[in-house]
Amino acid sequence: MTPSQDKSPLPRRNRWWSLSVASIGTLIVTTDSGQLSIALPAIITEFNADLTLAGWIALVYALMTASLYLPCGRLSDLVGVGKLFMAGFVLYALSSLAAGYAQGAGQLIFFRALQAGGSALIMANNFALVTALFPREERGRAMGIAGGAISALGYSLGPVLGGLLTHGFGWRSNFYLSAALAAAGFGAARLLLPPESFKGSSGRKEPFDLAGALAFALGISLLLFALMTAQKETGQNLPVGLALLGGTLALGFFVWWEKRLSFPLLDLNLFRIPAFTLGNSARGISFIAMSVNNLLMPFFLQLAMGLDPMRAGILVAPMPFAMALLAPFTGWMSERFLPEWLCSAGLAVTSVAFVFLGFLSPSSTSIEVVLGLALLGVGM
Repeated sequence: MTPSQDKSPLPRRNRWWSLSVASIGTLIVTTDSGQLSIALPAIITEFNADLTLAGWIALVYALMTASLYLPCGRLSDLVGVGKLFMAGFVLYALSSLAAGYAQGAGQLIFFRALQAGGSALIMANNFALVTALFPREERGRAMGIAGGAISALGYSLGPVLGGLLTHGFGWRSNFYLSAALAAAGFGAARLLLPPESFKGSSGRKEPFDLAGALAFALGISLLLFALMTAQKETGQNLPVGLALLGGTLALGFFVWWEKRLSFPLLDLNLFRIPAFTLGNSARGISFIAMSVNNLLMPFFLQLAMGLDPMRAGILVAPMPFAMALLAPFTGWMSERFLPEWLCSAGLAVTSVAFVFLGFLSPSSTSIEVVLGLALLGVGM
């Protein structure tokens, strides 16, 4: 499958059915994120832990996905998007099931890491699948659906489902639901993806850059570990310094190594394209902003405002609900207006929303929370 093609190899009806596979993958990962954010207070209570456990659950997921997105994207070029989709669904289902049976914090963190591996296999290939299946004139709408509306739907359903399941059946039920959704995604991928998606895009065998993948994973992991460790109390200066130094050296080796290869893991010449560099920078900033809110808001609502998981889940839903309403429209707009102007406007609205949310206090009303989160959803 050629990622830059302007004409789809599939009939119109078939490619829109195939889009459902990418949509299911997006729905699984985004729903799980919202569910877990609401369930975290219950998890740390059962394991008699503190916020450090919540931080490690988030950190290990970030370590794995950040380390694996790039190698998984390259693997899809070599072995085919469809194969990685199916492998991702299998790994996600099994690890989610195991996480639901975890008997301690260590087990939960380990299975959460495996779950992140499945997520990377799925999400690293979502946009590649959409780009390969759809011609240029339909691509914006397809990405608006699979990457925007479905993401927003998942983020909307996640907190509500997380609140209902945690309140009614305990936090483990959230992982069981994720396992069931991933099993459904595997079936959809097997039935609906075209045969071309199970073939590599290259006509000749190209080597996989294992050294580059390891260097990239090591560098990103050490830097994230340093940031996590730096949040703790004094006495952590040496580990933080060593992790920062090791991460910097590993990423420096990665850049040097990629420049000398004929088939690199990452073609560094891509960063000479302004739209690629600036677009990914904006995407990174928006994800950081959304992640901060997703991690902290459930704790604020449940621990500071004293709400139960179900009410907290309902209150955080306006943000993704606003995203769901606007995503198809903004996808359509991206086909007719300069995307950089849309991104700039969205980030500006996001900034205003965070200023508003920064003034919330334990005495704030539910209406204030809803308004702030809805405005954040509009910006996103």
